[in-house]
Amino acid sequence: MWLPDPRMVDELMADEKIRDGLADELEDARALAESYAKSIMPRKGVSRQVEVVSDTEGVYLTNLHHGAHLDEWGSKNNSPNAPLRRAADGAGLRFEESPKP
Repeated sequence: MWLPDPRMVDELMADEKIRDGLADELEDARALAESYAKSIMPRKGVSRQVEVVSDTEGVYLTNLHHGAHLDEWGSKNNSPNAPLRRAADGAGLRFEESPKP
């Protein structure tokens, strides 16, 4: 019986070539998220809201805009546009919510 290696993801993320390949794949999702994002609380000089970030633990699609939480989840006055969730779904990726610790 085959059992998956519980350290597989950690071992793959340690390889820079794997991370670079995943970052390239996430560029399509980044472009989708940019197209879905609304201009909530606009600021002058902010051009790109959504970025692909890579470190030794993984590759992430993040929205760094100061109003991104309102765009993603909505509020009393704003309906949720969910650019990150829609982009992940549109690119065929899995969305994993991971707030800051």
